Amino acid sequence: PPPPPPAAPGGVSGDASMAPSAPPPPTVLDDTELQRLRGGLKAGQAEYPSEQQLRKFREATNNRLLWTDQMRELAQNVDGGKHLFREAYERGLLADPDSLTVADGPWVQAMWQPGTAVPGAPAQAFQSPINVTHYSGRSIRVSVD
Repeated sequence: PPPPPPAAPGGVSGDASMAPSAPPPPTVLDDTELQRLRGGLKAGQAEYPSEQQLRKFREATNNRLLWTDQMRELAQNVDGGKHLFREAYERGLLADPDSLTVADGPWVQAMWQPGTAVPGAPAQAFQSPINVTHYSGRSIRVSVD
């Protein structure tokens, strides 16, 4: 049999196709990239982003992080900004989620309100049905009885 391939840099021997394939860690958008993102999104005050707007946001933020202040700026200036802000939080794109305030949206306020447990009643996983939206756009309603 032929000899094994020589060791790659770092002492790992074998085929290059066997090298670890983990993506690089996410990085925070700098001011230039933020302005490019803002320029690529449609300015306005529409409540929800168009499909194209959402796709552009998702592509621009792939493996990237944003500061909460950067998302506040986007939310105020682009169509569907408030929805994009919530999506950034839900996708874990905020580098400093502890900087969120209830002024950022009703969804933040809902996170801080304690549950209303009924004495003597069993604890519930979900007190009401929720909608789960997959990044592909599909959604499903989930509830627990």
